[in-house]
Amino acid sequence: MIAERERTIDELQSELARYKKAGSRMNNAQVREELNWSAEEINFAETVNNLCKHHLFVRIKFLKDDWQSYLPMEKSSLYSVCMRKLSIPENAERQDIWERVIVPAIARKYKNLKCNLANDIKSIYMSMRSISVDEYNIDYCLCANICADCC
Repeated sequence: MIAERERTIDELQSELARYKKAGSRMNNAQVREELNWSAEEINFAETVNNLCKHHLFVRIKFLKDDWQSYLPMEKSSLYSVCMRKLSIPENAERQDIWERVIVPAIARKYKNLKCNLANDIKSIYMSMRSISVDEYNIDYCLCANICADCC
C-alpha cells in the first residue's frame, strides 16, 4: 500500500512537471531529471524515438485525441502497437513504463518531427521567388529540386 502511494506521488509529480514545462522545450537532461528515468529507461526512450521516426510517424502523422490512454485490451490502440514493436526493459511494469517513458518520449518526438517538417515546408516556400516578365508572372523554385512536385 505504501509503495502504491509512493508510485502515485511520483506519477503526480511527473505530471505536474510536464504541465509546468508545457510551453517550453526541455533538453534531454532536463527531461531525464524531471521524469526520474534510470539509465535503462533512457536507452529505452531512444528506442521509442527510433520507433516514432521510422515506423509511427511514417504511417500516422496525426495521433488521435486519446492516444495516451492505457488500453491493453484494444488491439488497434497505440499502446498495443507500441508493445508489439518494442521490447520493454526487464522487471518493468507495462503501465508504468507506458505512462512514465513511452508517452513522454512519443510526445517529444512527434513535436520535434512536426516542427522539422514545418521548417522544411517553410524553407521551400521561402525559397520561391516570383518575377514579372512582360506582363506574365512566372514562379521560379530555388529549392534545388528537393521535391519533384514543386518544380
